[in-house]
Amino acid sequence: AAQRASAETGVPLAGLQALLPQLRAAIGQGDWQGALNQAKTFLDRDGDGNPLDDLSDMAKGLFGRR
Repeated sequence: AAQRASAETGVPLAGLQALLPQLRAAIGQGDWQGALNQAKTFLDRDGDGNPLDDLSDMAKGLFGRR
């Protein structure tokens, strides 16, 4: 699943693989806010504090609009 997500979004595979255990641990502890913060930090590829523009770029990559 991580390989497919990496290929489709352009997010580095190593980064996805590193993020998944952290999210699983946070969610398993009921720390939804912590899990969301970790995902937000990871997905904010340009470091501007807003992952939405980065997600938009990833979505464009899914549809071949890069």
